[in-house]
Amino acid sequence: MTGPDLEFVDARTIDDCAALVHLFDRVWDVGDGPSVIDGSTMMALASSGNLVTSVYQDGVLVSGAVGWFGPPGAPLHSHVVGVDAARAGRGVGYAVKLHQRQWCLDRGVTRMTWTYDPLIARNAWFNASKLGALPVAYHPNHYGALRDPRNGEDPSDRLLVSWDLERSPGPWPLPAGDLAYVEVPSDIERLRRDDPAAASTWRHATRAAMTGLLADGWRVVGFDMESRYVFAKETV
Repeated sequence: MTGPDLEFVDARTIDDCAALVHLFDRVWDVGDGPSVIDGSTMMALASSGNLVTSVYQDGVLVSGAVGWFGPPGAPLHSHVVGVDAARAGRGVGYAVKLHQRQWCLDRGVTRMTWTYDPLIARNAWFNASKLGALPVAYHPNHYGALRDPRNGEDPSDRLLVSWDLERSPGPWPLPAGDLAYVEVPSDIERLRRDDPAAASTWRHATRAAMTGLLADGWRVVGFDMESRYVFAKETV
């Protein structure tokens, strides 16, 4: 399958998977730390019918995606999508998500899930506004201590996102009624470098606000241009 100058290839060999390991490690700047995901695991996933995709542009590996199936009838869970920094902001990530969507629909799968750091505003906007994939659960310190350049010493809190693949990508209309908002920094990664204490304060404040709202029956319905999650009250 090809997109506007992109080629999507299902990984078939351990060399394909090894190339993805190097790409992901470069994207996440892991240095001497553990890889984002190892090649043998990717090979096992690919061999058992799961999603392991290499994305090429002009013959160069520029992105990749790995996901797997849960129990029968469960969504595909997208574990990692990485885009080479030189191609960031050029629509590659969006094209990869559309490819994942079609890959799932071709196999009769109508929902996909993944997790992301709730403090990364650009990802929140991309998920909610570009795709229409909305958070459904908050998981404190989901992956334990990561201590990579992106996460620093922050607990690895994650939002679980659910994407309805039968619906055309795009934001959901805001419901009528009361709304609540939870603001996040416009650039948490810069803040983690420049002021780790402030970043930690944001983490704990955001966790308390979001888990409290979800526990009280509110749900996320969008992410606005003021770097805020928009919540609406669940109706019975």
